[in-house]
Amino acid sequence: HHADHFVSKMQGPPGLVKKFWSAHRSERWMHEHPLRREVEEHPENFIPLRLWGDDSGINNKQTRGIRVLSWSSATCSLPSLEAKMAIYFLQVQKMLPDSEQDLHKVVAWSLNCLIIGIFPTTDHQMKPLRGARAKLAGKPLVEAHAAMRGIFCQAAGDWKYLKETWKLPQSWGTPLVCHECHAELDGDMNYADASPTAPRVGTERTMVEYLQSLADMGLDYPPLIAIIGFCKSMIIDDALHDD
Repeated sequence: HHADHFVSKMQGPPGLVKKFWSAHRSERWMHEHPLRREVEEHPENFIPLRLWGDDSGINNKQTRGIRVLSWSSATCSLPSLEAKMAIYFLQVQKMLPDSEQDLHKVVAWSLNCLIIGIFPTTDHQMKPLRGARAKLAGKPLVEAHAAMRGIFCQAAGDWKYLKETWKLPQSWGTPLVCHECHAELDGDMNYADASPTAPRVGTERTMVEYLQSLADMGLDYPPLIAIIGFCKSMIIDDALHDD
């Protein structure tokens, strides 16, 4: 009963999951996803999932007091406050250098379990599970909905959070300002040119460029890119922060 209720809320109103996949069918991340064929054949079995992150002050003197990461279904019918499920809350001032990176490894592993749809045999460090968890290995995550899976498709937050989490090389502090195209703060590729013939149109950056830029800067890859099917076009500015 509880599983049925949970899956129903994650799917949203009848037919919404199918509409979601139909609406995103032509997007790059969907085009390149390893499960694209399965999604097209049985869209009702794949719930689209999103991550949402941000940091906020505890009081007026602490502008970055708490960092939050939550997950939700992109088609969930519940109000935002009820739809988002917290993954972690971190007190930024007390974080160790690799605290969040280590947590992201667990998050990526967990989301991959949802994509595969069965209980894992190993943990996020590839160590064999033991005890009760080992006995569940290979079984459907939700027995009553064995075909149901969750697919990560959106990473939302304000640009500050997204830049830090995904180590985006481009930002308002660099001459090239966009991780998706070659838009510039100034110059011929000016980001402010919104015309359909703007020089920046058609200059989309590839995943290879994104990964190469991280390597060129001597940065480790963000752990979350290990999520099955990840594409940088999944990184989106949260509407909550749009001016």
